[in-house]
Amino acid sequence: KQWYQRRVHGGHHLILSWHTLSTMSEKIGELRKRLGSDNVDLLLDEARNGRLKKDKVKMIALHMTGRSHGVFVENEKTEGLEFVLRLVLDAWCEDVLETQPKADALNMLLTILRDRDVKLMSLAQRMDEGKLTKDKEYWLPPNISSSLVLL
Repeated sequence: KQWYQRRVHGGHHLILSWHTLSTMSEKIGELRKRLGSDNVDLLLDEARNGRLKKDKVKMIALHMTGRSHGVFVENEKTEGLEFVLRLVLDAWCEDVLETQPKADALNMLLTILRDRDVKLMSLAQRMDEGKLTKDKEYWLPPNISSSLVLL
């Protein structure tokens, strides 16, 4: 079993423990359940493709409360933006979402994205539209058999 992984980013060698890597992937899994897989992918794709800028990720982290902003500050200069966003989301999940298991995580995130400081209305709208499509896709009237519905 490999206990450490070496990450090379911007000329820096960072060593992350197996525990850090496995915990992070567990939180992303939890986020996928709470936010929806498509929404997590959309958010990370925005960071990966450069449509989500560092200042926006910082504002998101500030509005998430808990350790999220500290995690952002700690990693912004040594990690790529997508990885920093993963760490911010991980901290938010651990500090906020796990302490509020019944809270609507997607609506919490949409509120943050629509905040006047963050101003990511387009991203919030795409996530919200995906939620509506998903809700409609799985809703069936009680008298309709799922075998009759073609998706």
